[in-house]
Amino acid sequence: MSDDNRLMLRIAKKYFFLHQGQEGIAIQEGVSKSTVSRMLAKAEKMGYITYQLNFPLMDVESLEQELQEALHLKHVYVSAVDVDDPTVILRDVVASLAAYLNTIVKDGDTIGVSWGNTMNEVASHLEPVERTGVRVVQLNGGISRNIAPTNAEGIVSTFANNYNGIGYILPVPAFVDSSKIVEALLEDSRISNVFDMMKNAGIAVFSVGSLDPGSILINAGYFTKEQYDELRKRGFVADVCTRYFNIKGEMPANNINDNRVLGISPDLLKIKKHSICIASGIKKVNGIIGVARGGYANTLFTDEKTAKEILNRLDKEKHNINRK
Repeated sequence: MSDDNRLMLRIAKKYFFLHQGQEGIAIQEGVSKSTVSRMLAKAEKMGYITYQLNFPLMDVESLEQELQEALHLKHVYVSAVDVDDPTVILRDVVASLAAYLNTIVKDGDTIGVSWGNTMNEVASHLEPVERTGVRVVQLNGGISRNIAPTNAEGIVSTFANNYNGIGYILPVPAFVDSSKIVEALLEDSRISNVFDMMKNAGIAVFSVGSLDPGSILINAGYFTKEQYDELRKRGFVADVCTRYFNIKGEMPANNINDNRVLGISPDLLKIKKHSICIASGIKKVNGIIGVARGGYANTLFTDEKTAKEILNRLDKEKHNINRK
């Protein structure tokens, strides 16, 4: 071990085990206080220092029950918010889903997964567990139209590795120019086999994509900000597996959904044993309401702030209807 690493170890032990202050440690070691701070930060960055919080969870059971009844879902899991930071909030929601998946994924299961920023987070926080014969299949096309990565393949691969299974990607774009192209691609045996696995998957995990300027679909070249503005004007609030819907959960005909999407049918999501939507953040509220009303999910993972805002909007909607 180098002298620097020995110094780092001594500083870390005195700071964390003996609860000594940085100034006192600096005097003992004959270094500056900034050196002590830098050594602690370096040790954390290199993975020598990790943290585990074992605080009891706040009681959110009543909130889960209220949301479950309001959205007519089978299961709702709400993560308490004790640090008002989007990164921390999402991490807690993702950790809750990762733990849940390990209770429902069995040997021989087929898991369908979508892609996007939230699904990237889910993949990176999975908890490895031994299973056999698990297959993981991509639920919607994910090839980018420019150099911006969607990481659809990486998400499938990470899920498969986590369950010691085999991953199957859908090597096509999310959207193509015409229904004829869709029909031609579905004639390829490799692609049709993936669609068969989507159909047979008992578990589907996905998020809802908001019509936001920072959307991964804009970054991947599928849409422009102006096209998203037009979708919002027409009443669309979000997408599920790259199929767009309104606040009622409807997917109107004669729009972007018609016969140009390469991905799982919304009707198949409705009949999955576990159709799991994970969504966190105020901008996802309308999407969560729509996906529940459309019946595309039977299980929801979200956070306390988002859950309360969903109930608030539903309450306002109810009052507005009563006034008419």
